[in-house]
Parts: sequence; C-alpha cells; structure tokens
Amino acid sequence: MQHWRRDTESKPFRDGSYCKHLWIGKRTVKQGECAAIWDDKGKCTLVEGPRRVWVMFSTVRFLTFHRAGTHEFIIVKYKNGDKEHLRGPVTLFQNPVEHTSVEVQPATQLSTSEALVVYKDCRPPAAGRTGSAAEVLAGLAGGDIAEKEGMGISRRVLHGPALFVPHADEWVHEFNWSNPDEDAATEDAATGAAKSALAKKEASKFSKLQLNSTSLHYTVKGVRAADEARLDVRLVGSCQLVDVNKMLDTSGDPIQDLLQALTADVFKFGGKYPLEVFLEKSPELSNLDNFPTLKVRAEQVGFRISNIVYQGYKTTKTLQNMLDDTIISRHKHRLEKEQLAAEQQLQTLRLESEMALSEKENERERQKKALALALQAEQDKFDAAKVAEVHRQRLTLEAQAHDQRMLMAHKEDEATLLGLQRMKDIGVDLDRYLESRVALSQAGGRGSSTGKGQGAAGLGRLNYPGVEAFSI
Repeated sequence: MQHWRRDTESKPFRDGSYCKHLWIGKRTVKQGECAAIWDDKGKCTLVEGPRRVWVMFSTVRFLTFHRAGTHEFIIVKYKNGDKEHLRGPVTLFQNPVEHTSVEVQPATQLSTSEALVVYKDCRPPAAGRTGSAAEVLAGLAGGDIAEKEGMGISRRVLHGPALFVPHADEWVHEFNWSNPDEDAATEDAATGAAKSALAKKEASKFSKLQLNSTSLHYTVKGVRAADEARLDVRLVGSCQLVDVNKMLDTSGDPIQDLLQALTADVFKFGGKYPLEVFLEKSPELSNLDNFPTLKVRAEQVGFRISNIVYQGYKTTKTLQNMLDDTIISRHKHRLEKEQLAAEQQLQTLRLESEMALSEKENERERQKKALALALQAEQDKFDAAKVAEVHRQRLTLEAQAHDQRMLMAHKEDEATLLGLQRMKDIGVDLDRYLESRVALSQAGGRGSSTGKGQGAAGLGRLNYPGVEAFSI
C-alpha cells in the first residue's frame, strides 16, 4: 500500500494512497469519493460523499475508484475466496475489508476469422468453505473430493465477431504452440536480429485462434540425398484450422505435428534422388501430392493444407561452393552454346540476306528484260500496224483507181455501143466498119512507137453521113 503524503491533498479526488490516523478531527468526503473509517474498536464504516464526518481515535482511508467502459470489465476478488466479474459500463470502490484486489481488464474482441476456447467450471460451490484453513483442508480431504470428481469441466468454442467477457467461473484456454519462425530468428542471431528465448516463448503463447488461412514458414534441416549429401530445404505452406474441437481432442501442439509430418515427407522425397537430380526435381516440392503424410496428419488434427511452396535450399559452405562452380560451369557452357548458336544464326541470316538481295537483283534484271521485250513487242506491233495501215491505204487507193478505170471503160463501152447502135440505125454496115477498124489498127501497129500511139489514138474517128464522129 502506498502511504499518503501531504502533497496528495492537492488531488481533486483522493484514492487508496490516502491513509491517516486521527486522534480527533473531521474529514470532508467530497461527492465522488468514498472513505473507510475504522474506530478504536476496529469496526469499519463506509462513508460516501458528499458528507462531513467527525472522528476520534480512528483511521481514515479513502477508497480507490475503479471504472470499466463498454469494452471492459472489472475482476473483483474477495477475501473469502470468491471472485466476481462485473461487465461495463460499471463503477466500483475498492473496499479493503472485503476485496483482495480489484482489476479493470479489457474485453476480448473477436473478428470474423477468430475464435476462443472457453472452459467453465460446472461443479457446484463447496459448502462450508468459509471456515478456517484447517476446516477447509478437512473438507477437501473428505467428501468434497468425490463431489469434485463427480462433476466436470465444460468446454465451448466461441466464434467471432463477438465481444467476450468471461464469467467468474470461466477461463480462456491459453495455447502454447511451436513457432516455426524461431529458426529464422536463430539464423539472424549473428546480425543482432534474434530475439531472446523468453521473447520467443511469449510470442508462441496466444488465446485467439485464427480460422483463416495462414502462412507457415519452415526450414527442413539436414535433408539427406541418395548420395549422402545434406542440405536444408525452405518451404512455405498455407494452412487453415477447420475443426477446433478435433484439434483440441487430438493434439496439444498441432503445428509441431504438422512440421514433423512435413519433415518426414521431405526426407522421403530427398532420399530417392542424388543431389543433382534432387536439385533438378526440387520444384516438385511445390506439388501437394508429394506430401501424403502431411495431408493425413493435417486431417487428423483438424487442419487443411492449401498449398506448399518451395523457396530454395541451403547447404554447407564447401558443398555450396562446389554447386556454385557446377552452376557457373553449366551457365558458361550454356552461354557459349547460345553464343555459338547466335553466331550461326547471324551467319545464316547474312547468307539469307545475300541470297535475298541476289534474288532481288535477278528479279530486277528479269523485270528489265521483260519490260524491254514488252516494249519491243509493242514497237513491232506498232510497226506492223503502221505497215498494214499503209498497205491498206495503198490497196484502197488502187481499188479506187481500178474502180475509176472500170467506170471509165464502162462509160467508153457504153459510148461505143451507143455509137454503133446509132451507126446501125443509120444503115452503116457494122461488119465492114469493124473490119476496116481492125485493118487500120494493124496498119498503125507497123509504124513507129510514137506514130503507133498516135495512130491508135486517132482510130475511130470516121465521118459517116448522118453520124457524129466518135472514137473507139
């Protein structure tokens, strides 16, 4: 108990730290305060303000005021061993005569994905427990033990969303599961990031169960391959608690059970292959079908495993250097192979480009030749058309000249026939006339070429009585 000091009189409301012995005097208990006054016979009287009291040979102690809000409750422990939980909003003065302790605690808030395991003492209250310590021990040694064994403890699972305030005969289950992240903290100890052992232990204690899917990070250490090589395998699993009662009935530390099953599956998988083959097939550890033991154990403890993700491996420094050299050599060969393939591909592209260019040039030459041939064909066609047109025009002119000559000959024949007809009409003997004409023609043919022409031209002009001159 903290003793009262004079400087505390400046407080607007006094609490349990104020305690004073008075021979005679008065005290004012303000409104909102409460005081316990013991007289000289040891009897205690509670005085609640506003009130002024006179005391003699008494001890005055003000009571501590406790207040619980809507999300809080007050735990009251009585000196007779009873306990009471008062749900807020509520206020209470701590009475040192009746109360051992008064404590304000926050109510437990549960979200939709959280749950609490609550136990309740179903035994009836023991009778005669308010006597002395010897009487209480005698009662426990007698028939109360059988009564205790005849009754039990009930358990219930409270799912959120909820605001839980336990009753006096209820308590919340405190879980203490393994923490797989402790290994990671141990590995970081050299850098000062590791926690103390006490901090790790406290971190693994909790009362709220998470019902949604959570990640489980774990490193399986010392996995032995078929060629006796050892390495550590890092995995991340997603698990979800689906049956709380099954978990409570079958396991006290389900995380430890899941990790053991996971370790067994990884050891079984790694023991089938040598190191190089194991590293090649290590991505198959992300397949949940390779963890049969884990799936069975998860079903037994009320969990469901959604997936497993392989994150990598870690081994000794010497083996890791060998693996690094192997990886470097493999990558070097792969890069050389890729470089050679790239050079070959570049040469192929260059040849293809040259061939394509040559083909384009040949195509251009063929196009030029084809164009020249086409132009020559067009020129020949034009020349042939031009010659044909000239020949056609010549033929047309000759036909026109022939037609004109024929027309003139026709006209001359008509004129000759007309003249002969007229000569016949006037009584000229045409036979004698024609014979004379033939004789004249033959006589004219024996002359010179000039005279021959002129004689031929002068034939036919004869004068007959009554007939006009005409020529043949």
